[in-house]
Amino acid sequence: MDQRIRVRDIYNALAKIAREELHPNIVFHWRARWEDFLKVGNWLTRPDGYDLVHVVTRIEQEFRIHVTDADAESMKTVGDTVRYIWKAKRPEQRDA
Repeated sequence: MDQRIRVRDIYNALAKIAREELHPNIVFHWRARWEDFLKVGNWLTRPDGYDLVHVVTRIEQEFRIHVTDADAESMKTVGDTVRYIWKAKRPEQRDA
């Protein structure tokens, strides 16, 4: 992705990843909590904790960043995650 990444682009890419890895019918918004996405669907289609691991892996691949376990645990909401990715992709943050 471009070094001058926009918050909107991160949000849209994250929505796509979440719907592909968790459930296509999740209600995705800035303040949505990742743990709430585990309550969508029925017993057969409901995502589990391993699906959240896949989300983190996809984030690392899509945005070419490394997410530590501690950082992944600290991202409680979609907004937290977007901010984390945006900060990781800012060139001045990487040079510091």
